[in-house]
Amino acid sequence: MRVKKKWWGVTVMLNKSETCFLTSGSLGLSFIAAAVGGWGWLVAGAIFFHKMWIHNKVGTRGVRLHINWSGTLHKVVRRGSDSSCPPVA
Repeated sequence: MRVKKKWWGVTVMLNKSETCFLTSGSLGLSFIAAAVGGWGWLVAGAIFFHKMWIHNKVGTRGVRLHINWSGTLHKVVRRGSDSSCPPVA
């Protein structure tokens, strides 16, 4: 993982294995849904949406995430040619 600071925010570059790990499994979504109270389902839904967005953009060299200073992920860029993660066992 590499992070580069820009005037508008940061870019986070993940290789393919890091990207596949990030988008696999639930990674605590049920805990978040329970812990945040009434808004937990909304937070868990947003995390699920972002994970699917990132998963669909994975390339042979991973992805590049553009995150502005407010913490909003506003762009996901494929690095390398189109690829996919191995199925989760």
